[in-house]
Amino acid sequence: MKMDVVDYNNKVDKINFETPVMLTVYCIYNGGLIGIKIEDEWGEIYKKDIVSGVQQMEIFFEKHQKRLEAYIEEKEEQRELELEDLKHIIFNDEEFQKSTNKDLRTAYIRSFLKKNSRYKELFNYGNGYDWNSYKWIDKIWKEYKEKNKQ
Repeated sequence: MKMDVVDYNNKVDKINFETPVMLTVYCIYNGGLIGIKIEDEWGEIYKKDIVSGVQQMEIFFEKHQKRLEAYIEEKEEQRELELEDLKHIIFNDEEFQKSTNKDLRTAYIRSFLKKNSRYKELFNYGNGYDWNSYKWIDKIWKEYKEKNKQ
């Protein structure tokens, strides 16, 4: 995948942007409009090989879609396993067990992640880790309460 990006970047690097593709100049002379249009062929040459960055990304994603989806799925599975391990660690933590209301749980997870920064990355998606970690700690609190009810 990396080579596709490198190849595209090399094509773009070869373009001489010092020379304009086209120059159009107009002026008024003796009440008449005079114009000249100068075109350089390099623009046409590169139009065949180079597409916009957005188009190139679409081509790249289409070409590597299966690999990208597999990578994303693998990362998500790994994240879920790590969250499961973290949940077991937290369930055994006395401070968590004492966090009986939302404010205490919010303070607990904030403190826990500050002390154990390697777990912060598990919540770093979407709209920020704080919000995601707060929702997650409330979710596992309900699970913890159900588990201890029985």
